Amino acid sequence: MGTKVVKEIECKICGKEFKLYNQLSRHISKHNISKKEYYDKYFKSDGEGLCRECGKETKFENISFGYHEFCSLSCLNKSKVVDERRAKSKKNKNKRVKVKKIKCEICQEYVVSLKALSQHILNHNITSKEYYDKFLKTNEKEGFCLECNKPTKFKGLKSGYQKFCNLVCSNNNEERKKKFVLSYYGENYNPSEYERYNASVWRETNKSIKRFNKEIKNLEFRGQKFGNDLDHKFSIFHGFISGKVDPKIVGNWRNLEVIPSIENSRKQRRSSISLSQLLEDIKQ
Repeated sequence: MGTKVVKEIECKICGKEFKLYNQLSRHISKHNISKKEYYDKYFKSDGEGLCRECGKETKFENISFGYHEFCSLSCLNKSKVVDERRAKSKKNKNKRVKVKKIKCEICQEYVVSLKALSQHILNHNITSKEYYDKFLKTNEKEGFCLECNKPTKFKGLKSGYQKFCNLVCSNNNEERKKKFVLSYYGENYNPSEYERYNASVWRETNKSIKRFNKEIKNLEFRGQKFGNDLDHKFSIFHGFISGKVDPKIVGNWRNLEVIPSIENSRKQRRSSISLSQLLEDIKQ
């Protein structure tokens, strides 16, 4: 019963996003709601929380796991569901597992995995990187950053080389950005429409900077010289996919802050505040 890792988990109350369920669990305490109440309201399915054998209430574990299927050990042992699972598990265990063996290109000996091959080639006085370059590398451009063409780090025989030399190059790559946007927004995403919206927001942003430059903290320390960026707390991307929020709202000076460039790269197109929080800040 480990922690589930997913791409993004959104708080159903304020829209803030997390990578782990335990981060969401800690966060919801700010909304004065218990984990069980939150799960019941947003995640609970029909019939969940009732014993599958006797119908009594079962124990709530956490947001990631939910409720137990059975109320007690006796109900668990009586259940036909468990018997079926045990029978299926036994059947799978008895199946012959075919292992695809991997051949060493130096001595033609076979091993059961790439990890075993990594250990084996040490007998030939050759590193994993040298072996990969000589026998497994299929593209001459592999091993060089797709964005700046600098050499990238070698990960291992299975993965080969990293595609980017650092996080900044990874986040600046247009093809990667496009994949991220398509996975987030779907096939109906129109890049030219987003670009027009993005330009409109930045026009309003520049107006806010000129008019309220003294109100924006540390504005004079933005730029490459200081290693800081001007960031929209409620992101332009979320403004676009939320039904094209008025550019004047997203570009409002209260939505602007100066943060370290590396932090901005990690943030990508996520928002640090929700739209409702931004609207409240603007009203003040």
